[in-house]
Amino acid sequence: MKYFVITIFLVFIVLSIHVIPTFADDIAKNANTSYKAAAKYFAKGQYKEAITLYDKILKDYPNHSTVLKMKGVAQSNLGQHQKSMSDFYKIYQKNQKDITAMLGLGVGFGNYGEYVEAKKYFDQAYSTYPNNTVAKNYKEYADKVIKKYPYKPTEKPKNWSEKPTQTVFESYTSKVATKVTKDKRYIEYPNPSFDVIKKFLRDYERWNFEQQIKTGSSGFPDPKITLENGTYVLNYKIFVNAQPPGLPLDHVSTLNQSTKFWQDQIFTTPNGNAIIKFSHADSKSDANIWVTWTVRKLGEGVLGHAHIGKGVVEVALGDYNCDGSFQLYDVASVEKIMRHELGHAIGLGHSNNTQSIMYPSMSPNYAYCLLS
Repeated sequence: MKYFVITIFLVFIVLSIHVIPTFADDIAKNANTSYKAAAKYFAKGQYKEAITLYDKILKDYPNHSTVLKMKGVAQSNLGQHQKSMSDFYKIYQKNQKDITAMLGLGVGFGNYGEYVEAKKYFDQAYSTYPNNTVAKNYKEYADKVIKKYPYKPTEKPKNWSEKPTQTVFESYTSKVATKVTKDKRYIEYPNPSFDVIKKFLRDYERWNFEQQIKTGSSGFPDPKITLENGTYVLNYKIFVNAQPPGLPLDHVSTLNQSTKFWQDQIFTTPNGNAIIKFSHADSKSDANIWVTWTVRKLGEGVLGHAHIGKGVVEVALGDYNCDGSFQLYDVASVEKIMRHELGHAIGLGHSNNTQSIMYPSMSPNYAYCLLS
């Protein structure tokens, strides 16, 4: 039998980066041209170039929410938190139900270690959009860090009100930035995506099976086949690669849920019914399947790799397609990728049925990206 590497591909969903806003007047043509050019820079993570073009548009459309939103995200990704919060607050003043503005403000305050203020916006986002995974993750972050890192919040300006003006808000964020620098406050950042990729890249070979994917699966032992009560049982031993310590999301559970899914299936073969049983292997040499999670680029639009029938399973934890920077997928997306790739590892090919877990493409959701 030959063993092939099978991949699952990303469906490129239309994100805010690529949506052209409406500019309806005689200077709209130039604005649209600038926005399209900015989107290309943004998608590549070239935020400074994108911001230059957003500023050009904002000279003619100073309160355009979409442009302010994109500029705010770009500034946030550059670490320009005061500037990003200023733009998010302009949006928030116009629409207090704009989820990107709420989350952007929460992320900004979180990046300064002002956890109580961050929690205010995260709580509002979650209460307004209780089914939004990104809002849920940020709310959980705020609940955790407030207990973990007690601190003295920055005092509000004397002219602070329930709905402060833009000028008063900006004076407060300036005060926050100054105090954080002075206090040398330890900060746990709201979006852990960048820290995750750094952890994986510190010991690249340990967390990745890139070489084994290229080598092929011929050296892996075949699964043991037994007959139990008239049903064939394919017994697979799985070696689960370690992950860097302190990852923010529970990715190991995605494997547990995926193995359970396949063990619950009954397969029809010419010789009778068959089922799958998985067990844990302590060493690679005993395993029919090696499983790992990775942040390396698996290829353009590729979410995972797997050999057919036995061998290596690689599952991506995130990509650069949401906002030009590395962003983690949510747990549900990682589980879906894992389930698909594990299906290949037990011998299944792709399906033409769009509802099947073995359909060759999917659109992942993100755990922390403001543009999700």
